[in-house]
Amino acid sequence: MENKEKDGDKDQDDKKVKVTLIWGGTGASKPDHFARTDTAGEVFNAVYDRFKQTPTDQDTFELNDQSYAKTEFGVTVEKLLEKFGEKLSFEVIPPTSGA
Repeated sequence: MENKEKDGDKDQDDKKVKVTLIWGGTGASKPDHFARTDTAGEVFNAVYDRFKQTPTDQDTFELNDQSYAKTEFGVTVEKLLEKFGEKLSFEVIPPTSGA
């Protein structure tokens, strides 16, 4: 019972951060919460889930309106907060969006 990092309500609240998920095909956005230990790849995958979309090889990714490389998908939300500040907007742009 000493390790409450995953099970404790207080620790869970402290480790979750609010982010914005955006589907670039429509520009629609939805708020969501992620653990600071989650990776950028997990958050970008959540965009597909929340907007009921299927990934393609031609999709591009942006974080706070800046291009985001797939090679950086292993970076944690905590590190992204340090780099970009408290507001994080993850956008997946499909090739057909014209963006």
